[in-house]
Amino acid sequence: MKRLMFLLFILVIGFALAPDANAVSRALNVWEYPLDTGCLNTMLINDSRIVRVTAGQEYDDIVPCPPEPAPVVAVVEPTPAPVVPAAPVVVPEKKEPRVFVVHFDFDKSNIKASEKPIIDDAAAYIKENPEAGVVISEGHCDVRGSVKYNMALGMRRAVSVKQALIDEGVDPSIIEVISKGKSEPIFKLHWQNRRVQIYIK
Repeated sequence: MKRLMFLLFILVIGFALAPDANAVSRALNVWEYPLDTGCLNTMLINDSRIVRVTAGQEYDDIVPCPPEPAPVVAVVEPTPAPVVPAAPVVVPEKKEPRVFVVHFDFDKSNIKASEKPIIDDAAAYIKENPEAGVVISEGHCDVRGSVKYNMALGMRRAVSVKQALIDEGVDPSIIEVISKGKSEPIFKLHWQNRRVQIYIK
């Protein structure tokens, strides 16, 4: 009987001195998750909060750790696109047409020998400048005579100049002929108005 009472006494004393479950858990946490910060940290593993405590400290005395600083994100400024200067606008130079003037005798449409060098010069210029384009042979008359007659005379003079240019090797397809008759007597003297103006554009 005494022996049985002694064993019961030993068991009661043992339970009284044994650490509780929380103390055992704290002891395990101390050694299982040692930290060097001296503060309490937590983390989530499978939705369970795990407490980490530094070795040698009591669970109730641990001070919560300050929040970890947010990661520094480097801000990269976008590189501006290179500025490409606009190409200068080139306005083609407007060239004035080259003009050669051939004069005629009164009521005549044939080319005089004295006017032949002008035809030669005009033909040479046209052939040396193939980009010149259209050539206009424009016949004129002085103010004497009817409008109808001078329109026809002006056309005959323009056609004579066209043929002379063709004879000098100018392509006939680029030559246009028109008659102004006596509508543009721009000169004071009659002989100056009896003319064909060769426009080379």
